[in-house]
Amino acid sequence: LKRFGSELTIYGQEGQDGLLQIEGSESDYVIDGDNITVNGGQLNLITGTNGTLFSDDSSITFNGAINLTATNSQGEELTLESGKTYAGSELNSYNSFETTTKLATLNDVSVYQTGTLTYNGEAQTPEVIANATSQNNQEVTFTYSTEENGTYGNMPAFTDAGTYTVYYKANAENHEEASGNFEVTIGSATLTNVSVSQNGTLTYNGEEQSAIVTENATSVNNQEVTFTYSTEEDGEYDEMPTFTNAGTYTVYFEVTAPNHNKATGSFEVVIDKANPTITTIPNGIENLVYTGAEQTLINAGNVTGGTILYKLNDGVYSTDLPTGITPYTYTIYYKVIGDDNYNNIDENSITVIIANATITNVSVVQTNTLTYNGKELTVNVEKQATSINNQKVTFTYSLTENGTYGLMPKIINAGTYIVYYKVNANYHNEETGSFEVTIDKAKPTVTVTSVSDLKYTGNAQMLLAKHSTTGGTLLYKLGDGEYSGEIPTATLVGEYTVYYKVIGDSNYLDVTEKSIQITIAENNKTQLSSLVNSANTYYASLSTRNQKLYAELETEINSALEVINNQNATAEQIEQAMTKLKATLENVKEETTPKPLCKDFCLGWYALELNLIALLFSLFCLIFKEKINKFIMLIISSILLILSIVIILIHTCLISEISLIISILLVVFYAFMYIKENKVKTITK
Repeated sequence: LKRFGSELTIYGQEGQDGLLQIEGSESDYVIDGDNITVNGGQLNLITGTNGTLFSDDSSITFNGAINLTATNSQGEELTLESGKTYAGSELNSYNSFETTTKLATLNDVSVYQTGTLTYNGEAQTPEVIANATSQNNQEVTFTYSTEENGTYGNMPAFTDAGTYTVYYKANAENHEEASGNFEVTIGSATLTNVSVSQNGTLTYNGEEQSAIVTENATSVNNQEVTFTYSTEEDGEYDEMPTFTNAGTYTVYFEVTAPNHNKATGSFEVVIDKANPTITTIPNGIENLVYTGAEQTLINAGNVTGGTILYKLNDGVYSTDLPTGITPYTYTIYYKVIGDDNYNNIDENSITVIIANATITNVSVVQTNTLTYNGKELTVNVEKQATSINNQKVTFTYSLTENGTYGLMPKIINAGTYIVYYKVNANYHNEETGSFEVTIDKAKPTVTVTSVSDLKYTGNAQMLLAKHSTTGGTLLYKLGDGEYSGEIPTATLVGEYTVYYKVIGDSNYLDVTEKSIQITIAENNKTQLSSLVNSANTYYASLSTRNQKLYAELETEINSALEVINNQNATAEQIEQAMTKLKATLENVKEETTPKPLCKDFCLGWYALELNLIALLFSLFCLIFKEKINKFIMLIISSILLILSIVIILIHTCLISEISLIISILLVVFYAFMYIKENKVKTITK
């Protein structure tokens, strides 16, 4: 076979390995000068009689699952390895070469589970890694079975937790089948929400008690969960343990369920202390009254479980029953001190009263007679009271029942008073009562005097100078009038009788009616009568000389006589009549008496001299027709007029009157001349 090619594949029918047999000629090479690679099938080479299998420059390589056997003339065989190349020179001593199909061995075969599986209540197929090394990288197929001699196929599925043996077979074309086993593990699930807690409370009752608990655990696929308990973590677990005494106990638990890991934990069981039972409640002793001796305040109590202790107010607790002596509202506290199985009972209290004693034989009586005098009066009393153990007794007093009590009140006003008293003594109830105190009314002192030397005034005049009373109301009446508080008055001249009396009040007695005489006399008219007499004398001499003055004087004399004849003429009227009559008489005398020149030198002379000078100057100018300044002369004459007026006001006499007349004439003259001159000038212009 020359130049056969580099590769040779021998196929059979329907995918079976084929057979190629080559027989050499008598003396030639079967394979000459080439490298033959046989990938599959069977190749048989047979030499001729003198022939040779391979030339020296040829070679052959067998790949695949084949066995190669070379046989020489002596019948010796040589097994050739698959995949190895042999030179022709190595094989020329052999006269036949036969290949037969032989399965190869799979190497490095292993199967193992990858990842983890945890029980979930459903069938789970494990994931595995399958390894095998085949000749010529032939594909390897793995099949599985749960039994070594069972039926092999796909990887089986498992549900429950556990470790399973899985058998496998590995197959590859032209390879021997490999087999083995490996383990598949489905891990136990974890119980979740695991807890145990005491449900409700247990209270000590002297007997064994088992706690009622609430158990919680969540399993996969609702697997049944079982709880067991122990009082020791490493002890035996069984039913819930029992306990007797009060306290807090640690209970350990284990929780199991098929296909789940065991869960453990602990919880507390509490047995509460029981409350002691007070079979007899301590109670206060009633109706205790101060005796001066020590008295037990309460009746003892009884308790089942614990001990009752007592204390008084802020004292110290003990088993002794409290006592008291003095009246007081006592607070007795008691409590129960428990033990290992009984609670304490909180402090309670009882109020117990030792009442005050009663003060007996109490009385208060006024002993002195008192009469109103406008001052504070002291009431003397006789008092008595009896106390327990001769405790000091104190009396206090008040004029009002709910007022402030103290010393015996000082009383001023007359009357009958109820005085309230309180009687006190240490450790005794206060006693109260009242008694009457009488203050007699006083007799008022009345002072009434008349006004002396009353003269008629024309007005109403008080008739009394003094009118007072030390008490009560002083009333008056004039003559047969009505009594009132107004002081009587009278206007006309006459004799008056004023009656008076006192109407008593709360502090004074009445005073019976009394009277007093008062006179209003006429005013003195002696001077007026004397003046009338003088006026009449002058009047008689005047009648034939001046009728006007006669009439004036007659009128005033008649007016004065009316006043003299009026007994009720007032002093003012008398004075006025005298003044008018006197003035009229003097005026008449002045008018009828000639006025003399002023003999003595006076200011009127100065004024007269100045006015005469001015008059002579004016006459001179008129006679000799001398020009004069009319305006200046008007001013000078005006000044002289003013001067004359002032002088006559200061001193009236004939000289000053003449001076005044001359001044007036000069002023009129020069005024006329000045006006006339100004008119002439105006016309000329």
